[in-house]
Amino acid sequence: MTMKLIEEFEHHLNALEAALRQTQRWPSKAPSEAQLASTAPFAIDTLSFFEWLAYVFVPKCHQLIAVGQLPGKMAISPAAHMYAPDCPDPILVQLLALDKLTERNKK
Repeated sequence: MTMKLIEEFEHHLNALEAALRQTQRWPSKAPSEAQLASTAPFAIDTLSFFEWLAYVFVPKCHQLIAVGQLPGKMAISPAAHMYAPDCPDPILVQLLALDKLTERNKK
């Protein structure tokens, strides 16, 4: 895995966080430990899609970046269409970019 790929992923992850904040989709309060303990895909039974992005996806991706890794191939943008049909375009653009970057990950 090249550092360039990790840096590009980190750039889009930071842009995703900025888009969540700019579109006012970043949650105003953190979920409880019980909500975060969900085992459902995208924690959809306890969190909104945007809460999951903010408090599960973004932090886990930052943890992986810190140790020089990326997630394996993922498809988060289709989940956004399914679980957050009102998802603003700036968020969708970043999710799609992140999905495409993980397609190149050989994990």
